[in-house]
Amino acid sequence: MKEQIFRLGKSSIIYGAGTMLTRFISLVLLPLFTSYLSPSDYGVLALLALLAMVAQPVFGIGMSAAMGPSYFESNEPLRKSETIWTTFLILVISVSILIVIAWIVPKTLSILIAQTPKYAYFVSLTLTGSAFGILSTPFTQRIQFEEKAKTFVVITLLSSLISISLSILTVVTMRWGVEGMVTSQVVGQAITFLMFFIMGVRGTRFIYSKKIMNELLRLGIPLIPGFAFTFILMQGNRYILQLFSGVEQVGIFSIGFNIGLVLNLAVGAVGTAWYPFFMSYMERQQEATILFGRIFTYYIFLFGVLCMLFFVGSKLVITVLTQPAFHDAYMVVGFSASAIFFTGIFNMLLPGIYFKKEIRYVSVVQGLAAVISIGLNIILIKWAGFFGAGIALSLGHLLMAVFLYLWNIYRKNDYIRIKYEGLRLAKFLFLFVFIIVSSFLDRGANLWIELGYITILICIISISLYLLLNKNELVFIKEKLFLFKSIKA
Repeated sequence: MKEQIFRLGKSSIIYGAGTMLTRFISLVLLPLFTSYLSPSDYGVLALLALLAMVAQPVFGIGMSAAMGPSYFESNEPLRKSETIWTTFLILVISVSILIVIAWIVPKTLSILIAQTPKYAYFVSLTLTGSAFGILSTPFTQRIQFEEKAKTFVVITLLSSLISISLSILTVVTMRWGVEGMVTSQVVGQAITFLMFFIMGVRGTRFIYSKKIMNELLRLGIPLIPGFAFTFILMQGNRYILQLFSGVEQVGIFSIGFNIGLVLNLAVGAVGTAWYPFFMSYMERQQEATILFGRIFTYYIFLFGVLCMLFFVGSKLVITVLTQPAFHDAYMVVGFSASAIFFTGIFNMLLPGIYFKKEIRYVSVVQGLAAVISIGLNIILIKWAGFFGAGIALSLGHLLMAVFLYLWNIYRKNDYIRIKYEGLRLAKFLFLFVFIIVSSFLDRGANLWIELGYITILICIISISLYLLLNKNELVFIKEKLFLFKSIKA
């Protein structure tokens, strides 16, 4: 079991290291960009990001999820080449439609997202960038499926650095404002596509299959609503927030949201490694019942602690990194991170539904959570503005994970029966709720008081986690720490 957990952990660490470095650079540069971009500018960028979030799943036609079952069906190189190029051809057709829409009716789209046509050019650029991202799908997937994590990270890091450098040039030096940021993002996405294309086509033959095309469309199209529901859960609150509170509130919300989104660097890395990992047990599910349950516990403990730290340290981080106009954004950070944490839980619960090839029910679960999320957003945003939007964001993703868990229980006779450690998880849940509530208690604005408060909460988290670990786990951690110190010495 340890070897399998190491295998998943190694891939996750590699994926996470590169993306974390990129996000760290972005955070370091946040004070610079908030000096040149206003809350309203960030509000516009947030709405454009919302538009991209709609375009990606709709015109991606679910290929990011549909490609896997076809790719893993056989180890034959020909089958894999057919899957890659057939996926690419499907996406070329889809993206062509997106490009036409982007440059023919941008004013209409601008009115839909921002109630004004003046952002039409930005809309066209944003959707063009989305097109490049969609076209990258079969090649990024191939690199991940072949467990070439280092190649994936190098490409992502290089393209991100280029995009960030261009943003500094266009926003800070050339003073292009929002246009500079959007232009830099599009160039970065184009470069990313080229890099993944060059590395992803190596060792493949240009060949496609009508049979595989039909299979991909059959699996992918039913997932489109699910991606749309995910968008509603993650981004829909911005539109509601704009309607009730204005674009400036959206800008402040987006700052807190984006900082909380840093957790996605780690959770996303685990998710990227998790899919091929659990699919490898499709024909030997009995071996995975205990293993998957233990991995679930370790995910909850590790990323739950990280999520709590976002709640605990958000006020200090936001105060240091941003201008005073953005300081209230700290109230959103923890809820943004918890939404990512709950998404990871949702992903951990997917094996049963994938093993039975009942992927279509994922959209049903996401749809139910999204519908309830809309109501939560309306109620909570009316009550507490962007703070309410943050709460609704977190609750929506929690519901998504809960509903999938309930579905797995309903289908327990047909799905893999993963053995979860209920008692330890319940104790951790109590700690999680306690830390969240404690992080919002009023303690003034004094820096030293804030640092003391953070220290106390971190001590509570550390002691509680220590008590939750069993003897073997503690011995294992001590051994690894000793080994690390020996290597460092």
